Amino acid sequence: RTRSVERNIQHIKEIFQAIVYKSSLGPSFFKDKTLIEIGPGDTLGLALMFIASGCKKIICVDRFKCVQHSKKHAIIYNSIINELQGG
Repeated sequence: RTRSVERNIQHIKEIFQAIVYKSSLGPSFFKDKTLIEIGPGDTLGLALMFIASGCKKIICVDRFKCVQHSKKHAIIYNSIINELQGG
């Protein structure tokens, strides 16, 4: 079952919030760090959010080849970027 674009974006934000804030680490913990995301799924939105938060590098590893060239991915990434820039 394919998730809607809005649901994908919400899911990415929920995971980011859980990692950064519910863990009590806070955003400054990730500044200039290299992270490994295991099993990013069908988008790299979480990696994008960590880069925007100051991570130096994100390495994403998944057992399946991920195709990131769809219109859906472009909408997800552009929406995340616009929101992170305050738009």
